[in-house]
Amino acid sequence: MIDYYESLGLEHDASAENIKSSYRQLAKRYHPDVLGGDPVVFSRITEAYEVLSEPARRKSYDQALRAREQRREEALRPQSRPRQRSPDAGLGPPFTRVMSLIMPRNGRFLLEGLTGKFSIQLNTPDNLWETTRRKFAREDETSLIRKVVQIRLHGPREVVRQLRPVPTDFGVQLQGGAKDQFQQGVSAGDSASAFLNPRAFEFEQMADAPVTMTVTVPEGVPIYLYDLSGKINIGDLRSEVVATLNDRTVLRGGSMSAANLTLNGKSKAYISDLNGGADVTVFGNGKLLLGGTLARLRAVVDHEGHVEVVGKVDWLQAAVSGRGYLNAKGDVDRADYDVRAGSFIRLAKVLTAVHGSRSGAGQVDVLEAPPKMAGIRRGLH
Repeated sequence: MIDYYESLGLEHDASAENIKSSYRQLAKRYHPDVLGGDPVVFSRITEAYEVLSEPARRKSYDQALRAREQRREEALRPQSRPRQRSPDAGLGPPFTRVMSLIMPRNGRFLLEGLTGKFSIQLNTPDNLWETTRRKFAREDETSLIRKVVQIRLHGPREVVRQLRPVPTDFGVQLQGGAKDQFQQGVSAGDSASAFLNPRAFEFEQMADAPVTMTVTVPEGVPIYLYDLSGKINIGDLRSEVVATLNDRTVLRGGSMSAANLTLNGKSKAYISDLNGGADVTVFGNGKLLLGGTLARLRAVVDHEGHVEVVGKVDWLQAAVSGRGYLNAKGDVDRADYDVRAGSFIRLAKVLTAVHGSRSGAGQVDVLEAPPKMAGIRRGLH
């Protein structure tokens, strides 16, 4: 369930005036017709405004939001406390399920709408499970490593039983939900955007019960993570990772070839070795740490978002507003920026050129730059 208040950078008790004001400010920045706009973000904030600006729809949404939080608290409550009946009652005792299947050629792996602990690792001879070897007894080890996906699930029995992987021509989707409400896998003719649209399927009942999941995938398989809550650990996949993180979700990642990350609320992400391009959007109080060698980094930081880059960046494009903060500690070959309101950008060293604009109380600090700089003075505070 998407938190529309987080999408607009607001608290849950925000007034109607604050909702309208925040939407207008964000719409001006992210409208697709505006330079530097983002149609995905614009669609998200517009959807949030349409719901929260109408009293009846907002009341219904608030009730659903409170019910979700209540179910989540009940699910996470220690077993030693007296058990209280909740919407999750009857999900059964803990249950472990192991699955393995062949990844379609050029497929992707998608997880969406789940809460818990997630570990996604690369296939190796050491982590090829015996159950997988028995299931595909005619396949040699090298072949299995290149194309098998292994999934181990642990959690409430009724949740685990209803989570089932679906291989499609597009990739592998792990789907869940109430009985007889499973999203059907898309065919090769369907668009990727329709398959990945978070509104295409909602599994709130299943998402609120925490699960522990271990996944191993072949090298190069792109990973898509949407609307997950909890802790996510991604190994050295050396592939593309696309992730949208809910409030208070923590993601830790190793080697990646590309990343598209959206952080909401107080979510955090730590990527140690990104070698390729990255698109990042940080809202609320989200915090992102990036390491590696980045051919390109496009960063949108709003509200009180915080981004730190410790690796080298060939081309940095940054739009920072609100009280956002971006700190590039490594070498930046070329930098283009747009700093607004009370936000702040710090660049340790620019090698070739830096261009940008400032408005409001926005600040830019370049500690070391070429003698001839365009549009900025060295050490501007």
